[in-house]
Amino acid sequence: MVLNFALVLYLFLLLLFIVGNMIIVYHLLTFRLNRILGVFMVGLFLTGSVILLGLNLFYFSEVDWRDLFETVGMVYN
Repeated sequence: MVLNFALVLYLFLLLLFIVGNMIIVYHLLTFRLNRILGVFMVGLFLTGSVILLGLNLFYFSEVDWRDLFETVGMVYN
């Protein structure tokens, strides 16, 4: 049960990250100084965001969550 709650919480945080990125991209495009600079900044921001999201997903998949929760006594069979 706790394991499912952790996965749902992680999914919620990922969705929050994506929505936050969409808000930032909107503001970068709306309040840009000029067209070239706006496109460059959005590209730079999205490149960094995709790299960070990919690293986050990779490291999340590397953790043995069941063993972690059993160690702290939070998984009940």
